[in-house]
Amino acid sequence: MSQRLSPTFLLRLLVPMLGLWPALALGQTVRVSKTSQTADETTIQAAIASLAPGGSRDDGNVNNNVVQIEDGEVYREALRVDGFGITIEGTGPTRPRIITSSAQAAANPNGFAVRVDTDQAVTLRRLVFLPDANDPPFGGFTFDEFTDSAGRGYTVTFEDVLVAGNAGNDQPCSTDGRTPPPAGTVRYQADVLDFNSTPTNSNSRVVLRRTILTGASGGTGALVRVFTDNGTAEIGEGCVFSWSNGGGVLFSAANNMIVEWLGTAAAPILVHGCNSYGIRNNTASARAFDRFEHVAVTRNALTSDVPGVLDSYTGTALQRWRNVTVASNATQSGTFPASGPLDFSSRISMVNCIVAGDGGEGPRTARNLIVMRTGAQLTVDGTCIDLSHGGTSLNVAWQRAAAQAITGIDGGSAVQQGVGLTGLSPQFRTFDPADPGFLVVGNPAFQKLGPNRTPLTGAGRIEPFPFTPINTLTGDLQAYLEGVPIPVAASTDKFRQPTADELLVFRSAVDDIIRGRFQAAANKAGLVNYDLIVYRDTPRSRDVAVLRERENANTAWGGVYAFALAPQRKLVTESPHPLFDGTRVQAIDLFFRTASMAFMQSGTHRNNSPELSPCDGTQSSGEPYRLSDMAHNSESFFQAAHEQLHRHHTDTISLSVHGMAATSDPSDLVMSNGTSASTSNPSLSRSVAQRMNQILTAQSDSRYAVSHQEPGESPALSGSTNTQGRYVNGSHRPCTLSASALFPERFLHMEQAPSVRNGPPSLWDFVVTTYNDLIAEFPAVSPAPPEGGNLLASFPLDGDLTPETGQDPGDPIGAVNPAADRFGRPAMALRLDNAGYATIPEFPYMGPDYEFSLSFWFRATSTGTGFQYMVSHGSIGANGEVTLPHSLHIYLVGDTGQVRSRFTLGNGRRWNFDGPLGLGDGAWHFFALTMSATQGAAIYIDGQPVGTDASHRLASFEPEGTIFLGARSDLLPARFMAHPGGQPAFLDGFALHDAALTAGQVLALFQEAPPVTRRDAWQVQ
Repeated sequence: MSQRLSPTFLLRLLVPMLGLWPALALGQTVRVSKTSQTADETTIQAAIASLAPGGSRDDGNVNNNVVQIEDGEVYREALRVDGFGITIEGTGPTRPRIITSSAQAAANPNGFAVRVDTDQAVTLRRLVFLPDANDPPFGGFTFDEFTDSAGRGYTVTFEDVLVAGNAGNDQPCSTDGRTPPPAGTVRYQADVLDFNSTPTNSNSRVVLRRTILTGASGGTGALVRVFTDNGTAEIGEGCVFSWSNGGGVLFSAANNMIVEWLGTAAAPILVHGCNSYGIRNNTASARAFDRFEHVAVTRNALTSDVPGVLDSYTGTALQRWRNVTVASNATQSGTFPASGPLDFSSRISMVNCIVAGDGGEGPRTARNLIVMRTGAQLTVDGTCIDLSHGGTSLNVAWQRAAAQAITGIDGGSAVQQGVGLTGLSPQFRTFDPADPGFLVVGNPAFQKLGPNRTPLTGAGRIEPFPFTPINTLTGDLQAYLEGVPIPVAASTDKFRQPTADELLVFRSAVDDIIRGRFQAAANKAGLVNYDLIVYRDTPRSRDVAVLRERENANTAWGGVYAFALAPQRKLVTESPHPLFDGTRVQAIDLFFRTASMAFMQSGTHRNNSPELSPCDGTQSSGEPYRLSDMAHNSESFFQAAHEQLHRHHTDTISLSVHGMAATSDPSDLVMSNGTSASTSNPSLSRSVAQRMNQILTAQSDSRYAVSHQEPGESPALSGSTNTQGRYVNGSHRPCTLSASALFPERFLHMEQAPSVRNGPPSLWDFVVTTYNDLIAEFPAVSPAPPEGGNLLASFPLDGDLTPETGQDPGDPIGAVNPAADRFGRPAMALRLDNAGYATIPEFPYMGPDYEFSLSFWFRATSTGTGFQYMVSHGSIGANGEVTLPHSLHIYLVGDTGQVRSRFTLGNGRRWNFDGPLGLGDGAWHFFALTMSATQGAAIYIDGQPVGTDASHRLASFEPEGTIFLGARSDLLPARFMAHPGGQPAFLDGFALHDAALTAGQVLALFQEAPPVTRRDAWQVQ
């Protein structure tokens, strides 16, 4: 044996002879260095054997002896640690490799390469363990005594350890766990790390940090197996468990076990490429998997029917998942009769997670994506759940009677609280965990989450968001907004144009605020250096959500955005040039004194950026506008917030507040609608100027206002190149495409002389009074939908059948429960399970000119080859015939998801009127049918016409009997909208008119503002 003995080690040999050993026995250090390839290769074990027990256990985890392996040579060792605490660590510039063989391991029971029988702490650090390519041992590490005779547990710690298959020549098959092992890799055959405590009530602890186990389980064993009752396990940052022919990480206990997976954004935990499960729990534990943070579980369960993540707890465990990806854990056999890639029985709270199905490596067969077993609960927020490959489903009906509440996903596929459901498989940016895009789902085909098909994070990109807390402040909000700093033109804090991804994230954050999803908004805002603040404005008893750019962001993107949680007036006050135009104080004052629903203020001087804007228009100097000019930049946060507000609130007015030089116009205030068009017709811009002049004249004030819409007025200062105005006026390219005036106007451009904007607020009292007089307030409830003829029946289906208009039909029948609606509001729609349906008493809905319109929202998953009836009015023949006179049936056709409307007139004439395919996709859709005596029939899906038939006109059509929603009128089980044993279905907002709605009226129904337009609706959830 060649061994360099340290002075400490020599002292250890001398002190017993001096009678001083007990006083120095608390720890020794032995350094090992291999100096010759031909030397005796038992150097590490000899150093371990030379150490004495670690001494007192007063701290419960003595770990005082250290074996330091100083260089990166190859050692052939079978290690055994028995009876005392020890740290074995590599200290050289490269980690030493320890090669273990079956012959060397024979001294250890069960043929493990490393055996630890000790009741004190053990740490392994900066080491590489490989199986001998010619004679591999059975298993890797076995820890058989987690406790001492008193039942006290101890801690096993792995830090910066690589345990890998041998690729030949004593080389690891992968050094980072991300590269697949080459063919012929030699592996440990059983469990690689086996922690097995005795006695069972051990309170022991396992800690793994920056530990890689890869290509190292050749049989049915796991990479990691932990058995410790009442113990804990911590899987820390940078751990990788990959490329196992067996399982990944397995936990087993008869009693409590707490497991924490604590990765970081910079060093996530990866579990991938295991042919069996990725993570599995076989315990009756009441606590386990306490936290999952920054974990990716992908491409596991490739050759077995065990899920990628399997939790079979029988207790009441609570798992808190944040920034977790469970994706593409797909079996090649495709059996999965009841299980799914994610199968659990405990309570799971998911925040900013991705759960997705087959990424392409397995067959596209029907199976469940998620299975919730007895006692399971699921809460989700900011999460993408992908239902892939036509047949993969979110199974919450399995043991449904025993399963508990589901929050965020209603019935398996609803959209609520920032949950995105996709109907097609996402393409993961890469399957290489070393790639920065490993945790990113690229280009998923989102179903619409709301009006305008707004996706969860914008334009088909989802990635986990770091958690960002919502700040809460109390005080004078007006003073707070006036104190938000803005970089000046000469500042070194130059404006930076946001990237496309940053714009999408910011737009989505604004969308979340409008919908009341504040935590999701805070998470997304944090990615672009914004904070979300819920501000209690005590002087006005008003709550406001404020998006504010962080002061150290150094981007000058566009400042501060405030959203009243109880919006009063349909007005958005916008200040794109708060410094240059000197309108900052005035614009903030207008926001408060008009009770505007929102306020937008640029966070930069309009000339802060040296770069020129590509958008139309020039300054008075003749120079193009700068990128930092928020009124002339269509790719800014300011523009994104403006557009998002108008997408949700189609009848609001945006007021763009500006200042002009005293000599720019003879008047004191110039109004326009963002164009230079004049009109003699009613115009809001004209009305504003006229009302201002009435007030000023009554006060004997010599100031006066003009409107560019007034015939004969100069077109100067009309704001015709303002990108916010162009957008509202219908330009789809507001940067370079001008727009014509729209009436009624929804954009007001206000230029003011110093005589109006400078000085005390009393100078602009007439401005405040004018807008309070002319801009409408939100009603206490949502406005009624636009009417064509008479609205005969309107049933919101807000969890029941209480009508807004029409007869009260009572309660739904069968398996019907309240459900979340398309806006994610709980208990605001109807969920139909199996035999559930609703009925409405008969009433005539044919108009005097043989016209009517019918509309409703639906969500269903196509089932089998049968028919799923959504509306049925009229008799059914004895043989199931649906062609009896005076009948109308609207249903989904089998697995094609086509919507069919079947008519039979009083004269026996009948026809099928078919809509598009693919509407049984588990997403919300809006259906409208209009019938006109002159124009014939038309079908609209999501506000767009998809079919017209002028040859079919009504002259004899009076259906009789009860109207059925969610079932055929004969109640045939196979014709229910939610088939027995199939996925649930959902209905919302059923309405009947006695005239044919126009295309514009149908579109308005589809785009009807979400309920946040109600004054009491924006509440912190």
